[in-house]
Order: sequence, then structure tokens, then C-alpha cells
Amino acid sequence: MILTVEEMAKNVSKVYYGSSDWEKFEGSQWYYRASQAVSQLASRYGLSLNTTANVVAALSPRCPWQSNLRDAENVIKFKQEAVVTTYHNNLRIACQVLSGMVFRLNGPKTSAFAELLENPDADVVCIDTHAISVALGYKATDERINQYGKGYGNDRVRQAYRIVSCEVGVKPSTVQAICWVSWRDRIKGLGGRKIEAVV
Repeated sequence: MILTVEEMAKNVSKVYYGSSDWEKFEGSQWYYRASQAVSQLASRYGLSLNTTANVVAALSPRCPWQSNLRDAENVIKFKQEAVVTTYHNNLRIACQVLSGMVFRLNGPKTSAFAELLENPDADVVCIDTHAISVALGYKATDERINQYGKGYGNDRVRQAYRIVSCEVGVKPSTVQAICWVSWRDRIKGLGGRKIEAVV
């Protein structure tokens, strides 16, 4: 079933309003803390924040945050010889960023993530697999991730988060991060069972 933007916004709103005070605080701080970690990594190796943010973002798909940071440091140190936990193509792109062949990522998820890692106040929304799951109201299948992870589908999910952002009066990226924290905690607590959706 294809959901409308309004239906997806209802699902996002349900997760947002159902989040605990701790989850709201954790989510509201997530991109600031992540940006600080990336800034420290950049300083450690004498790289610009922009380059480091793009390296981290290039390696991020389907990769837990702490592994993402470790992978980025390995790539900075060992380039193509680095051992990473993400896809090999992501390693190739990260190395292209380091060499100056790529200055800006073009995937909707990775480009938004890079922008937020460089500037946590940027007016963008990072739509990853968790953000899609929140909008759909259930753990998204690979088919749904492909459908909503790029192009028109991705635009519609971003619109849903922006609707909730206007409703609650916080940045779209903060809504996304709070929902991500809440969804992650619920999935762990529920053992992966479906969370009741609005639609």
C-alpha cells in the first residue's frame, strides 16, 4: 500500500509524541554530538570538516554510528586498504572524497547526512532506513527502502517530516533524530515486532 504524505506524517507524529523525555533530549542533541565527533576526527588528521563529514557520510549506509566513525578513521589512515564494515562501493566513494575527486555526495541520504555533520543547524532531513520505517509505521523491507530512499518517494518522506516539524516547532532534522532514537529503542524492546501505526 502506498501511503500519502499526510498518512506518513501521522505515523511520524505518533512516534514523536510517543517518545520519552529522554529520547527527545537525546535526539535533539544527536547531530550536535555527531558533528563534534567528526570535527575532532578532522582535527586529529588535519582535514577539513567538510571533507571528513563527507567521508563519514559516504561510509554510513546500513552502518551503526560507532562503526561508522571507526570505518572513517580507518579510511583516513589506510585509504583503499582500509577494512570497513560497510559496502565496498562506499569505501571507493570515501576514498574519492579524500583524494579530492568527489567534493559533494549525491545520494539523498548521504548528502543530507554530510551536511548535518558539518552543520547541525542545516535545514535538511536525513532520510535513512529508520526514517522510512517510522514514516511507514513498520520496519521497512528492502523493497520499500528502494521505493522511498530516493527520488519522488524520498521527497514525500521528507515532506512528512517537515509537516511534523511545523506542527511541533522544532527543526525537521531534530524530529527525524528524535524519532530515530525512539524507534531504535522500541525495536530493541519489541524484538523487531511491528509498532502500531496510525494508518
